[in-house]
Parts: sequence; C-alpha cells; structure tokens
Amino acid sequence: MKRFALFILSTVILGMNFCSQTLAYSEKVDIGETVYYYDDGSYLIVTIEASNSNLSLLAATSTKTVSKTTTYYNSNDVAQCSLTVIASFSVVSGESVTCTSVSYEATSFDNNWSVENVSVSRNNSSSSQASGTASGDFIKRILGVKINTVDASVTLTCDYNGNYW
Repeated sequence: MKRFALFILSTVILGMNFCSQTLAYSEKVDIGETVYYYDDGSYLIVTIEASNSNLSLLAATSTKTVSKTTTYYNSNDVAQCSLTVIASFSVVSGESVTCTSVSYEATSFDNNWSVENVSVSRNNSSSSQASGTASGDFIKRILGVKINTVDASVTLTCDYNGNYW
C-alpha cells in the first residue's frame, strides 16, 4: 500500500511539472501598424499585438490572445482616444478556429473626447475563421455639445492556421 501511494504521488508531481512547463509558454508579438487618414488631417492608427500560448497538451491545439487597437489622432498629431478589442481564439491547426472570448478597453487622452456606445461581439459562423469585434464611437464635446464623431469599430479575425488580422 505504501508503494502504491508513493507511485501515485510521484506520478502526480511529474504530471504537474510537465503541465506547468507546457502551460507556461507565452510570447508577445507586435504585428505592426496601419494608418488611415481623414480629409481634415486627422487619422487613425491601428496596431495589433498577440500573445500566443499553447494551453493544450495536444500540440496541434493552441489558444491565441490578440489585441487590436485603433487610436484617433487630431491634425496636430495628438492622440485623442483609443479603443482596443481583446479576443481569444482556440485554434486546432489546419482544422478549426473558435473565438472563445471578447472584451475591450477604452481610453480618452483629452478631456473633450470620450469613447461611447461600445459593444462587443464574436462571430464563429465558419470553422475556417472566427472574429471578435468592439464597436463604438469617439465623440468630441465642447460645453456638452457634440462637435465631432468618429467611428471606432475594430475587428480581429483569426483563421484555422492561427493567422490573424
């Protein structure tokens, strides 16, 4: 009985060590940025950052957590506000992908600007790609009067090979 208990304890300790090494893998990757210009000289900069983690003991399955941020700048190159969508995707390499969660972060850098009407959604209608979206508005108010509104929708898409955009 003593040997059996020792065997079970050893197996559990070795299993925990193996799992913790497998689950600890994490890597952040900056993808770059895209700039969209408006006629008045203001612009949006969209950036993507990913944190890839293998969370399954099966090598072909992984979870990818990706964030995509759109930041609005005025014509004087000053950031006014930003909206970030954060989405997690479960990827079975070459077979399927599912968006498992979506959240957002909103930031105002100027007191006259705010991020409003934000909602999140996810789309898992295809096994070959999935997406998470945060939609809202960047709104400028002076003395409570709405002066400007900029669409702040941002969508992250991931395919079954783990590629995202």
